[in-house]
Amino acid sequence: MRGERRLRRLVVGDGTGCRWTVRHRARGTGTCREILALHRDGAVTPIVFHGVAAGAYTHAGPVADDHGHAVDLHEPGVVRAFADAVRRPGS
Repeated sequence: MRGERRLRRLVVGDGTGCRWTVRHRARGTGTCREILALHRDGAVTPIVFHGVAAGAYTHAGPVADDHGHAVDLHEPGVVRAFADAVRRPGS
């Protein structure tokens, strides 16, 4: 779908903006990747989630850790948390 690939606008902690998109990449091994790409000042910061289970009843965007904590990368609040973490000194 074309709408899935559009860059969405997000205002980060200091009031400046960035753009972001989420992509799903299927692999032949039965696992997939979710890629959150943050675009700011001409630079792209990809955050790749490996080993996402492929399933007929899931949509692109949800990721979880080994403890079952899940987030949806299409939610602006989730993306803002990642953007703020990437911008933090020492990250």
